[in-house]
Amino acid sequence: AAPPDLKAAVVQMWREAKATPHGSTQAVAKEVTEYLRALKTFNELNARYFPGTGITERERISRMANLVGLKAPVWEGVPEEDAQLSARKAKAEDEAERIARGG
Repeated sequence: AAPPDLKAAVVQMWREAKATPHGSTQAVAKEVTEYLRALKTFNELNARYFPGTGITERERISRMANLVGLKAPVWEGVPEEDAQLSARKAKAEDEAERIARGG
């Protein structure tokens, strides 16, 4: 996922490029696109080589239980903070993809 202040940084870079006489918004767009591609590659490699880093506590416990042949506990009555975190992460990833497409 992209850092939370990415949008503000991109907007600031864009405004600075437009404000200077020789500023190039195309250069800013290219730089942001390359950054997002590198971030995507980084996340893919992290998922491949460190599969437990991007999962919630519930998922980690479920995987560990399955690993030793047990069933994960039922999560009734447990706060849904994990679900909210996943939703924010998905929203940030969607925003990063939209920025990468130029929209």
